[in-house]
Amino acid sequence: MNSPIRFFSLFALALGVLAGSARATESGTPFIVGFSDPAKSGTLKVDLLWADLHIRGSDSAEVRILTTMPSRGAATPQPDGLRRLDKDVSFDVVEKNNVITLTIGDGGIPSTVHDAQFEIEVPKSTALVLRTEAGGDIRIDNVEGDIDINSMNGEVILNGVAGSTVVNTMNGGIKTTYKSTPQKPVSLSSMNGEIALQLPADTKANVRLRTHNGAIYTDFPESAMPTRSEGRGGEIDPATAKAVAQATHEAARAAAEAARAAVEIAREVAHEVRQSLEENRAAPVPRPTDRIAPPKPPRPPWFTGHNILGGKTVSGTLNGGGVDIHLSSMNGTIIVREAK
Repeated sequence: MNSPIRFFSLFALALGVLAGSARATESGTPFIVGFSDPAKSGTLKVDLLWADLHIRGSDSAEVRILTTMPSRGAATPQPDGLRRLDKDVSFDVVEKNNVITLTIGDGGIPSTVHDAQFEIEVPKSTALVLRTEAGGDIRIDNVEGDIDINSMNGEVILNGVAGSTVVNTMNGGIKTTYKSTPQKPVSLSSMNGEIALQLPADTKANVRLRTHNGAIYTDFPESAMPTRSEGRGGEIDPATAKAVAQATHEAARAAAEAARAAVEIAREVAHEVRQSLEENRAAPVPRPTDRIAPPKPPRPPWFTGHNILGGKTVSGTLNGGGVDIHLSSMNGTIIVREAK
């Protein structure tokens, strides 16, 4: 337990480098991984600091990942003429119990993470759980599984989805188009951004739409979607709402900078550990600080998904009622469209 190798293994785990993971090494080279039970619908989990994601559903049984993230450069020359055969990693992929998890490896330093782009192809029935801690745009096409997204900064576009969608973003618009009538709850919320939802004409739903600074629109006929305006108790005035939203925007930017700095600290500590081991020194291994993991800024107490204090609220039923649909924005227009 006191050996340097054993300690380094534990330290690497603390930095999120999972033992036994599959790793992609070449920028521009597709990485393919299958689910352990392809007969069942799998789940793809993506947890990144800052990256643009484009995920497409297909008839393939495998997950195909392509990234623009570059490798970390040429290998460091080794003593005694040793030649390194493997290459530095850019991201880690782990499959366990029909869940594929994609994370940035210890090679994902902030300068490369900030500009990273991922093109991912998944089986259509795959469920998605996506987290971008600092920012990045997210686009999903033709995926029928349930979708759960938390994003700090960036636009979220969902085209041709069919399952439950739960999307929360701090700064960015949300555009969602259903290719078939949703049978599970829909919850879309943004602090600063427009929310647009397009539904099949025969959708049956209970709708609740809320915004502070913005309007609420629909092109569904009143006969199909009768609505009522709810009380405005607890409403804050528009000027205050804008000030709060601006403060939240600045806080999100600060959190993004803190997250990038935290990853840089982790990279430097890991480098010192590796260097110590390579030189076979007995010096104490650097201890990770409490700030190594990128922080996850808590949402303000007055912002809890679709429940935003005060504002303008419209509720009603669509085609007699059915699945729950909640849309909310602090500063942004809300639009519910009928698919033509």
